[in-house]
Amino acid sequence: MLYIRQYFYNLYLKILRWCKAYALQRCSKRTATRWRSLPAGLWCKAPALQRCSERTATRWCKAPALQRSQFFPYLSLLLWVLPLLLFSSGNSSLMAHDEGLYAVRARLMFDSGDWVHPWGSPHHKTPGFYWLIAAAYKLFGISESSVRLPNLIFGFLSIFLLYEIAKIILNQRVAWLAAAILSVNFLWLQYCRLGTPDVPMIFLVLLGIFSLLKAERKTQVKASEMSPVLSSQNLAGGCIPQQDFAAYGKYDNLFDNLISNSLWCFIGGFCFSLGILIRSLMIFLPIVALLPYLILENRRHRLLNNLSLYLGFLIGLVPTLIWLWLSFRYYGNGSVNQLLSFVLRLGSNQRGENGILFYLWNLPITSFPWILFALVGLFNSLFNFLNPSQSKYKLLFIGFPVILFIELSLFSTRLPHYSLCLFPFISLLAALGLDNLSQIYTKSCTNFISLKADKNLCDRKANSKEYRNHINHQNFHRQYINQSVVSESINTGNIKNKENKFQLNLLFSLQKITPDISLFDFQIAKIPQYFSYGLGCLGILLIIAGIATLFIVDNHEIRKYAILSLVLGISWLVSPAIWIGRNHFHLQFLTANYWLASFLVPSWIGLAVVCGNGLIADYNPDFREFIQKPVITKIMNSSPINFVQVGGKTGVLIDFYTKKIGKDVDSLQELSPNSYAWIKKKQADASTIPHRVIGTVQSYSLVQLSEPGINPE
Repeated sequence: MLYIRQYFYNLYLKILRWCKAYALQRCSKRTATRWRSLPAGLWCKAPALQRCSERTATRWCKAPALQRSQFFPYLSLLLWVLPLLLFSSGNSSLMAHDEGLYAVRARLMFDSGDWVHPWGSPHHKTPGFYWLIAAAYKLFGISESSVRLPNLIFGFLSIFLLYEIAKIILNQRVAWLAAAILSVNFLWLQYCRLGTPDVPMIFLVLLGIFSLLKAERKTQVKASEMSPVLSSQNLAGGCIPQQDFAAYGKYDNLFDNLISNSLWCFIGGFCFSLGILIRSLMIFLPIVALLPYLILENRRHRLLNNLSLYLGFLIGLVPTLIWLWLSFRYYGNGSVNQLLSFVLRLGSNQRGENGILFYLWNLPITSFPWILFALVGLFNSLFNFLNPSQSKYKLLFIGFPVILFIELSLFSTRLPHYSLCLFPFISLLAALGLDNLSQIYTKSCTNFISLKADKNLCDRKANSKEYRNHINHQNFHRQYINQSVVSESINTGNIKNKENKFQLNLLFSLQKITPDISLFDFQIAKIPQYFSYGLGCLGILLIIAGIATLFIVDNHEIRKYAILSLVLGISWLVSPAIWIGRNHFHLQFLTANYWLASFLVPSWIGLAVVCGNGLIADYNPDFREFIQKPVITKIMNSSPINFVQVGGKTGVLIDFYTKKIGKDVDSLQELSPNSYAWIKKKQADASTIPHRVIGTVQSYSLVQLSEPGINPE
């Protein structure tokens, strides 16, 4: 009870502090001075504001509110991410595989009312993701938006989870960059707007990692932190002796941290086991990748010693175990055998020509250009170069993606979307690399301007008599006296050498000798320039390709990609323009933030164009246009339609978009006159049964059987 009272008391104080800060922003100088003199109990417990000077209070009134708000990173990420998730051309259609399969299976659950075993035979996947889509059907009806709604929500939350994780591991600036980079990864955004279980699984993995990091931080108990509730109530009321108050506050804070530690460990274990319900046994790949951090760093964080972690894992297994028990009562051992055999097939059967090196070339393509910055961040983290990362978390943000990459490469079924779990960590490393490059950008823009000026000055004075005397004097001292002479003003002095008995009249120059810069440092300083010019060259190629496509190709769908190529190419020219303006035209306002924005904003604009054109929402526009015809829409809404050997990718779409599904038959002879049926075009042309073809799409025809003896025409 004491813990709950303390929590709400602290929350009350935070609200009052925020209210006073908000009010001070809009008050005059005189009012601010008067408010800060109010008693503590009359307004709020904000000692820093109450005891601030008149100058500080005035500055608080004039400062922008968003700069002081802790919600600014979240608000900026919200404005950055939400448009990409909501932009649309207004048209959408399902991707036949795998999105269509999940949508059809969830619809089977919804239509039959059986959410445990609606299939005629044991299923090879756990039903967690089907339940999410079916719940969306129940709330919003059967549509493409309902299929994709769970992924939109979990993808949106995953970006903020990555921000929180990176803020714990590194810092707030890198955390914001990591979240922004993840949201502009094409493959990530595409699957956030698809109905597949990959993004919900990644959300659970990130939530589990975040919970473990919070549990680790909660174990760091500070004995100096005292409870305001104890000091204001228990101590004043005489409940606790004065000499025992410090010890009581210490152990009360310890108890508070232990409770929080156990709660976060419980949530972490629960998330990882709940992933089995969502993604079957595929969740064990990220669990295995996380084990080195949990085991090798256990002496420090002690997470494996917390029983709440295992308790949460066991409780998270309860929904899966209940489903397995109900399936066992219906199918016997079939469900367990199907789950295990499916994983074995994925692990032993190679899909197409995707060999063991598949992700070495596919991952850079799907994560371009951020994989390049991720390599820079990986190099800096491993060798503590420029901005050394916290070594205690390297097994997490470096070891986890490396081990997961090895696991995916050894896994025989290799598909592009299997690597989605790597993208949050690629984004984190890319943010770290971009942050380090921005520091190099800032230093190189200031140092090389001065070095270039010094070099030109040295060249002009290289042949002067004064400079030659200065160099001869330095060489003499290096050779005979073994010391250097450095002077910043004109001095004349006599130096005597006892052995040679001669005097030198020395004249020192005004110029300092500029220290030599190593070739390695020079190349490191030019890395931002290489990235800027490389992106600019790629932008020029995209502009040429886009212009050529617009003039040569007449296909409307291909011209959408030409517009995207033009927009992206023009946007990528901003980065070299900023570099040239800063280094050659000395435009000092072009800071590192502008340079960072030249990489993020073009990607955002390009993806906005992709979303606006419907390229990642409308995967089968011809099928969508066919079913939107008034004649087809009327038939599909009013009459049941039978299936004659319907299968394949188009069969999945037909199964989802058909409102009233009839019977599955082998031929038209099994159907009654005036009934409707989907049938392959070749099979319909070869059939002798009288029928009328209403329409054809993707090698399938919608036909209506005619009465015997009546011409179907």
